[in-house]
Amino acid sequence: MLESIVNIVTAWEFDFVGWLLLLLPSSAGAACSLKCLEGPLDKWQKLYTFLIGVSCAVFIAPALAEILAITTPKIEICINFLVGLFALAVISEIFKEIQSADFIGTIKRYLLKKS
Repeated sequence: MLESIVNIVTAWEFDFVGWLLLLLPSSAGAACSLKCLEGPLDKWQKLYTFLIGVSCAVFIAPALAEILAITTPKIEICINFLVGLFALAVISEIFKEIQSADFIGTIKRYLLKKS
């Protein structure tokens, strides 16, 4: 019984360290990007903007590291930081492009061309 408890604690500790190595650089990158945002933000806007940056880094950085076949832990940490840092700027530009795009006009032109 005691051995199984020790195994569970050891596995949790390893998993905890892995989460810290993922969350700390992601959080640092998102916090740095908050300084570069335009316009004043209240505390709730800063909080959810920070959380968006961290969550983007947590989910996108490991996939990016796998796609690029990066296995070095230090480089993976650097990718986490950079994704956290630039995620908000990239997402902002994507939304600007989506808002300025003429999807209905493009669909009409596409459909009228086919017939």
